[in-house]
Amino acid sequence: REYNAMMRSYVVGLAREAGFRDPEGVAEQLLVLTTGATARAKMGAGAEAAMVAKRAAEAVMAAASKA
Repeated sequence: REYNAMMRSYVVGLAREAGFRDPEGVAEQLLVLTTGATARAKMGAGAEAAMVAKRAAEAVMAAASKA
């Protein structure tokens, strides 16, 4: 839990610095992607999971409004 809270705080900070209107929302979406990619990698998806997550993260950030 402590690690998850630290990661959330870090990603929210990055999203805030990047100028997203809803940094908490962007961070939550990105964290869900990283958690899912990690789980898929552990199930054998390997690097493909990371590449899919990267493309999804790019889509999240492209769709998010900036302040």
